[in-house]
Amino acid sequence: MKRPSEQAVLAATFPLSGVATTMLGPLLPALVGRWLLTDAQAGQLFLAQFLASTFGAICSAWIVARAGIPRSIGGAYALMGTAILILDLVPRAAVLLVIAGYGFMLGVSIPAVNVAASLRSPGREMAQLNLLNTAWCLGAVLAPPAIVSLSRAAGMGAVLALIGALCLLSGAACLLFLERTIVTHLAAGERPKIGKTIRRAAVATGLFLFLYVGVENGLNGWMPLLAQRTHAGTNTGAAALSVFWAAILLSRLMAGLLSGQRESRIWLRSGLVLATLGVAAVIAFQRMPALFLLGSAAAGLGMGPLFPTAVALFHARAGAASERLMGLVFAASGCGGGALPWLIGLISSATGSLRIGLAVALAALAGMIFVQVRADYTTSFRTSKP
Repeated sequence: MKRPSEQAVLAATFPLSGVATTMLGPLLPALVGRWLLTDAQAGQLFLAQFLASTFGAICSAWIVARAGIPRSIGGAYALMGTAILILDLVPRAAVLLVIAGYGFMLGVSIPAVNVAASLRSPGREMAQLNLLNTAWCLGAVLAPPAIVSLSRAAGMGAVLALIGALCLLSGAACLLFLERTIVTHLAAGERPKIGKTIRRAAVATGLFLFLYVGVENGLNGWMPLLAQRTHAGTNTGAAALSVFWAAILLSRLMAGLLSGQRESRIWLRSGLVLATLGVAAVIAFQRMPALFLLGSAAAGLGMGPLFPTAVALFHARAGAASERLMGLVFAASGCGGGALPWLIGLISSATGSLRIGLAVALAALAGMIFVQVRADYTTSFRTSKP
């Protein structure tokens, strides 16, 4: 039997990261009923996953340097699967610890997978990372309805057992099929120098991704409620969310299949403009369902390629030094995912208007445009391989 390629293994297993990242939401009613949690206690579950994932991303480079990529990714999936498997079995006092455990492993695995894909595609990082993150997005999009359906039919324990078992199988596949030749400079014992230019690139990329994930999570969290509070209605809000994620999937797939490194300027700038117009439409046309849906589609199409393209270009610019900094960059993105949705809610409560709160997303997109222009990501092609 032909041995699967490393890219195929990464693409086949990465959707589980999307599943694990988003599964708390659809499982929350069952979790609350299982342990009789208050809303405040339920919120702590998300906080535990978020904080642990951020810490895991910070530690990712250190772990990869000592274990290598195959064992880092495979071990992270295996331990993540173990934590998910036992989540329904532990006493209430250990719930936060178990959730933090699989959150930490998510933080370790996601930067390591992106680094592995970049190392296997010199000169084609943008295309490969767009395709890889399409796989992650596929897991994140399909998991919630599937989890809700399966949970109703078979119970929360069956859902957790299935996800945990799939994570364990993914860990075994990574250990078996990822070549030991995927060796980073860190794993080889080298210490690439981090100059002033690379540090600036890391700060710019971290800020860009902080704002991006904040906007993405902000729209994901608040768009349905915005529709519910107007004539658009609950159904329109749910449809807008589906359209938003489907558009992200489609645009990442298109960017992965059609783009080359040298088209990054087009993808980044056109994506930012389209996303800004889409968010503006969502805010302006909340009482007009057709235009509300069109705005959510435009926002998703514009935003889809931004995250993987920024990661790819940072890797191309920083070279070997990106391995030391990628975890910190991903940690910054996770912080944005928590901070900006919170800020939207805070402003909405203070002003009595969710539309004003969502203006934070427009301000963040303006900040991303500023960072992209100032950072000039496309200069990375002067040093990247053809």
